[in-house]
Amino acid sequence: MIDVDAYLRRIGHTGPVAPTLDTLRAVHRAQLLAVPYENAGIQLGTPAPLDIPALEDRIVRQRAGGYCYQLNGLFGALLTALGFQVRHACAAVHLDRYGEEDGWGNHLALLVDLDGQTWVADAGLGDGFLDPLPLRPGVHHQGAERYTIEDRGDRWWIGLDGRTSPPGYHLRTAPLELADFDAWHQRLSTAEDSPFVRTFVVQRMYADRTETVRALTHTVRTATGNSTATLDRPAFEATVARLGVPEEEGLWGLAAAQQEAWVAAGSP
Repeated sequence: MIDVDAYLRRIGHTGPVAPTLDTLRAVHRAQLLAVPYENAGIQLGTPAPLDIPALEDRIVRQRAGGYCYQLNGLFGALLTALGFQVRHACAAVHLDRYGEEDGWGNHLALLVDLDGQTWVADAGLGDGFLDPLPLRPGVHHQGAERYTIEDRGDRWWIGLDGRTSPPGYHLRTAPLELADFDAWHQRLSTAEDSPFVRTFVVQRMYADRTETVRALTHTVRTATGNSTATLDRPAFEATVARLGVPEEEGLWGLAAAQQEAWVAAGSP
């Protein structure tokens, strides 16, 4: 059992905790605004095991972040402790790139069954939706953001706002255990060809923007457009710390080398 009070303090939620739609929306938004999507542990060769005590220690006590398996794995445990009916759902990002055989399972999403409606909760995208989305075909608006959900028979399409990356993901609704994603977690956190191993990234959502640092490139996405800058060492360290990554020796050197390789390869 997780320490619910400590978790709620971590995300800054002080409101009601009864398992209602209002609570689901509030804690979902609080989680995304407080906890960054980041891969510093993977970059430094110290990824957290995919079990709840280790994730609680990393995210709640050390005040770090994580990526989809870690963030949604622990967030699902919080929702369950609050009394919600939660399913771990197998998802696929960039299925066209990975293919049917290898793509499924490269993302973990959460499904919450509440009062006859299923909601998609996802704290592990980095630049996704602040409020849960109803698993119901149609276009759903959250402020200036527009999300499209399609029922494709054996799967669902969760279409994100067109300015995000990725543009969306495929989703299956059969319930899985967190341990079912361990092989994917091991692969994506250790394999040399994994994007999480190749490139440092931290993303943090705010009510009015998303900030991303990828290698040394800092991007701010707002409703009116994007701005991008290349960070020097002081700016990198200050920005990464502000976005919520605990100070880690070696991140600057890794990110600088990745940026240099990226530029040398002719990337704009």
